[in-house]
Amino acid sequence: MDAERELQNRFTEIAEKIASSAQLIGKTPADITLVAVSKKQSIHKMLAYRDFCRAQGNVAVFGENYVQEFKTKSSLLGSPMISHLIGPLQRNKAALAVELFDVIESIHSPEVAEAVNRAAAKIDKVQDVFLQVNISQDENKSGFLEDEVAAFCTIAASHYLNLNITGLMTITREYPNREDVRPDFAKLHALRNRLDIHGLKISMGMSNDFDIAIQEGADIVRVGSALFGSRADTAA
Repeated sequence: MDAERELQNRFTEIAEKIASSAQLIGKTPADITLVAVSKKQSIHKMLAYRDFCRAQGNVAVFGENYVQEFKTKSSLLGSPMISHLIGPLQRNKAALAVELFDVIESIHSPEVAEAVNRAAAKIDKVQDVFLQVNISQDENKSGFLEDEVAAFCTIAASHYLNLNITGLMTITREYPNREDVRPDFAKLHALRNRLDIHGLKISMGMSNDFDIAIQEGADIVRVGSALFGSRADTAA
């Protein structure tokens, strides 16, 4: 089976799981955005996915972890595509991230928010961002604590005029049983509902639990290995 056909088959399986999970909560597949996590994946696979999406009348949404890696890829990918930064952002990479990404999902602290706002102001851009929430209270994860988010949103509305907070994102702790993640997803959904921000999206769930995330209210899921296969297979 050629690589393109395998990618299409993987996408079909994911799409079916998205559809069935969305149906359980009264949503349609169109309500869910699939971010294709392309960290360390070959440009060949990414181009194949971009072209496949275009043939379906859709625009590929890629999620990258490393700013510098995506700088190299972006010039080869061209358009149409939408780019999300989903990995940790260092303040010294803020300017390049603002230049490259449509959405920065990993605003994990006021200091990073300030750096991104400053960089966006310099090029007269209003940058779409998500606040990363450490919903599991995992000391090994970055992000705002649940009870810090509302206050930060209030501050951002008046101080960070070049940021458009469009969503909340989380990376949960690793659980031995995938069902154990469900309460964390439910907590992020409840937090979103408490915030008085119109249209706020939720980005949560990855290859092994995106179906659970959708059932608990995710609008955006981030899927890498289930779509592209092993990162070890990076031949162009």
